[in-house]
Amino acid sequence: MFWISKRIVFPVALCLLLGCNRSPEVIPETPDGTVQAVIDGLGDNQPQVVWDALPAGYQADVRELISTFSTHMDASLYDRVFRIFGKAVKILEVKEDYIFNSPMALNTPLIESGMGNNWKEIVRILNTLVKSDLSTLQSLSQMDPGEFFASTGHKVMEDLENLMQRSQRSSSNNPWKMLEQAQIEFVKATDDQASLKFVISTNSVQEIDMARVEGRWVPADMAATWNEGVAKAKQGMENLNSPEFKKAIPMVSMILASAEGIVESLLKSGSQKEFDELLKSLSTVGAMFQSFQSQGEK
Repeated sequence: MFWISKRIVFPVALCLLLGCNRSPEVIPETPDGTVQAVIDGLGDNQPQVVWDALPAGYQADVRELISTFSTHMDASLYDRVFRIFGKAVKILEVKEDYIFNSPMALNTPLIESGMGNNWKEIVRILNTLVKSDLSTLQSLSQMDPGEFFASTGHKVMEDLENLMQRSQRSSSNNPWKMLEQAQIEFVKATDDQASLKFVISTNSVQEIDMARVEGRWVPADMAATWNEGVAKAKQGMENLNSPEFKKAIPMVSMILASAEGIVESLLKSGSQKEFDELLKSLSTVGAMFQSFQSQGEK
């Protein structure tokens, strides 16, 4: 469950973050009301409810992590990665026939796979991400989490729901829709701790511990590990400014430049043969990066 698993909540709260002129979602002051508000919001494709449900201190921590990353990350490296990503998505959009007739596709079940059957819809979702405020380090540093959830996050969730419907998958496969059917019951509660019971069916009952942090109710395991997780993330981001990372930047830039050149050639390719040969070159760049990564781990 999204709301109850720190392994999902923390990364999403950290990655779908960011931009401002919006009224925050109203979050009830009770633990069951908080959980229900989050479930209802996610069921309506309103992921900003997750951000609004976080304690103010947690929000401040996330903003600080974004600032730390933006300060220490090499802008040219970050921007080039997203630029290549954007061009790669463009290839998926305009070179669909070449891709589906390439040896890579013919030797795999790509065409008949869920990805192949919903190609255009998947490309649309990727386009939303590459054109969002995540696309440059400068725009990333200026974004507001709640606004990003309400705009880009909302659009991605809507497209994912449409993709599920197009795939003729039952709405019962949507985890948020499933949770909307659950009954939330109190087990016990104090001023700062509570236990809730999720009753999805007779055979599916789960008890969840909650903790109150700065007036907000969050999963207890999330509250217990938040500070440690933030400290580790911050340390990792500060390492981007280390001599070792700076020393690696020229080599990584060279590999990315090669990849970008091939991606641009793929966009300009005018025949299946030319496209296929360029795909082979791209795999060489991948091998270069793997070799560089292996050397760095030694």
